[in-house]
Amino acid sequence: MAATPQARVEQFVTDYFARWEAVAPHFETAGGDGFAHWLPALAGLEERHLAPGTGFRIETSFGRPAPFRPGGETVTAVTTDGDTSTVRVAVDDVFESIREYVLRRTPDGWLIDHYVTYDDDPDLPYVTAGEAAALVAACSPTAPLAPLGPEDDERDPRAPFRPGPARLDDLEGTVEVRPAGTLTTTSGVLTVVDLGYENDDARPLARTVPPGTYPVEVSTVFGRNAGLRLLLGPGEPVAWRRAEVAGGGHVFGVDAGNLCLADYPSYAVVVRRDKEHALDLLARETARPAVRGHAFGDDDRVTAVVAGSGWGDGAYPAYWGLDAAGTPVQLVVDFVVVP
Repeated sequence: MAATPQARVEQFVTDYFARWEAVAPHFETAGGDGFAHWLPALAGLEERHLAPGTGFRIETSFGRPAPFRPGGETVTAVTTDGDTSTVRVAVDDVFESIREYVLRRTPDGWLIDHYVTYDDDPDLPYVTAGEAAALVAACSPTAPLAPLGPEDDERDPRAPFRPGPARLDDLEGTVEVRPAGTLTTTSGVLTVVDLGYENDDARPLARTVPPGTYPVEVSTVFGRNAGLRLLLGPGEPVAWRRAEVAGGGHVFGVDAGNLCLADYPSYAVVVRRDKEHALDLLARETARPAVRGHAFGDDDRVTAVVAGSGWGDGAYPAYWGLDAAGTPVQLVVDFVVVP
């Protein structure tokens, strides 16, 4: 039983390296199946060192040198608040990173809930407030709205939110639409971005909306998220325009299987630790297809909603739905699932 958080971390590192050394020869043998030995070793590590119910898993990759090894990291800070403790370590000059272990006090002593490895100081934002403000300056409530182009011809922004039967090749399903909470924007400046990208990759949409709190809906079919939409006003759209970022472009790349709709200024300046926490919560989400809100900012209001993106990685368009007066009443992200 580990009497202190630091002692648990030290035990974990020693145990990891001992198992790594024992398994390493199996990866060096021609035709050997190293993972047949490595995966059970990791399972033993998790059983011994991870807190019950954490949902966190140790990475299964096997490389050289071992990412956890005695003498490979130096404790720089330990902070404890009740039954939760964070141990920060500086990883040696091979990996040159910062790792934070988050531990919980249990009847069996301190156990690891999860750990995160950062390339930079986790208290630093990806984007400064000034850099975010410079991008916001190019956005306005009267920014021109580009018409749909030839590449949009095969898409109907209403289709993902039209409840009823759907068919795709040999798949049959039913489009269902349900609430996905609310999103608050104090700035009126929105962004659409893969949550897995670093925040300096996010770009604000050129057209702003009135600050406020708006309902969010998600549609599902074939066991996938088909679309995500922000309801900005009453009524159904009578026309559609591209939801472009300042400088052009309304199709958003995905490499981590999700897209996030967020208030841009609060999202842009999130520090690395809070961003990793949001990614960790998404990874632990048990409901599938995943959709959840996050509170980025100074209070508990949800300023971002992230959803698993259709069939996974790819590129997905966003559209403004306009009323008869030309005012946006919907912002739709189409995950290209519904034909």
